[in-house]
Amino acid sequence: MRNIAVTMEAVRDGIGQLQRTRYLSAYACILVSMLDRTQVARKAGHAQGMVIAKPGGLVREAILRRQARARATHERDPAVDVDVVLKCWHSQRLDRVIGYVAGEFGQEVLGLLEAAGVATGYAFWNNGASGDRVPSQAWSQCTGHPAPEGQSGESLQFRYDGEWVGLSFQWWELEPHVPSLERRARELAEPALFSRWYAALPHKGAAGEHIWQHHAQFQALLRDEPAMQAALATDIERLKPRLLTGGALDAARRREQPVLLPPRFA
Repeated sequence: MRNIAVTMEAVRDGIGQLQRTRYLSAYACILVSMLDRTQVARKAGHAQGMVIAKPGGLVREAILRRQARARATHERDPAVDVDVVLKCWHSQRLDRVIGYVAGEFGQEVLGLLEAAGVATGYAFWNNGASGDRVPSQAWSQCTGHPAPEGQSGESLQFRYDGEWVGLSFQWWELEPHVPSLERRARELAEPALFSRWYAALPHKGAAGEHIWQHHAQFQALLRDEPAMQAALATDIERLKPRLLTGGALDAARRREQPVLLPPRFA
């Protein structure tokens, strides 16, 4: 077990890099979503709900809030969850050290462990529908045990909370994680097109009663109807020039200005 503790130092930097990559991806997606919504609102002459702030600071706060909420409620929030926990122990039944990785990107971490020689094989836990960790069939097959609970012997736990990954970074680190202009424009255009289509329906039923059924119908039209596809494509092309890119996007994240709060900020 002591050898495992020493060997884990070999993968610490690799785990940290995975955590930083995930953080930058979350930061970039939240940033452009917030600024894109703000840009569209400004162009339409709407300022309701805006606050004066630096967008970059709001994004960091939004991530911290979501991480804290996930830890307090034990609910999953994969986009911002960068925590990694490795648990292992000596199984007296198998006379081997076995364990598992808990985290939203456990598969990548397991790859690091195998590459570093810390693990020669592994089992894993799945996420159940409730978000709780539940033992998979593969776990039972690999270990001969139904689940980790009740194992005896010496145990170790390694926790990588990733608190440092949101510290200062340069634009060149963030830019590769910014979603494409096409994707950003579509994420604005598609809900707006649905809202217009839904508003034009002659019979909607009780308020919100059939909203998801209507949304499924809208998605089917979007897949199959050339006219609907053309309308969406037109809206996407119209929105693209309004969205910030490159140096302008980097400057905007640092500048205090009126901005809409990120979704799920409360």
